[in-house]
Amino acid sequence: LGQAGGGWRYLQAADRWHDANVLAKTALSDSDCAVVLRRYADFLVRTNHKMRSVDVYVALGDLERVMQLLHSTRRTDTAAMFANICRSAGIFSDDNASTRPSYLLDIYFAYGNHLHKVGNPSAAEMYWALGGRARPAF
Repeated sequence: LGQAGGGWRYLQAADRWHDANVLAKTALSDSDCAVVLRRYADFLVRTNHKMRSVDVYVALGDLERVMQLLHSTRRTDTAAMFANICRSAGIFSDDNASTRPSYLLDIYFAYGNHLHKVGNPSAAEMYWALGGRARPAF
């Protein structure tokens, strides 16, 4: 890693995250850069900048973490649309509700509830099915 390998650690320790990221992108290998960016994304989550961290996790290709963050920030509509894009692209293989992660089931179910409340019952039924649950009693 040379001098750049240790430099990003000092920059992060001094809360100079932007400089650490620039150094990583310009002087480190892709795998080492990913380590630096992941630490930055984790820092953003710890400091309650979760939506900013979503961009970094997307860039890193950690789409499961993106879904978890969208769910935890109650961005159900964004999470449901993102999940659909991932399903359409074959990134998430979720042919069976029993094999889907619980956060994804919760996202689909909550989005189905939202669609029902805004007057779109047919779409709500589809999302409830994706969530692996029956229609709730309202």
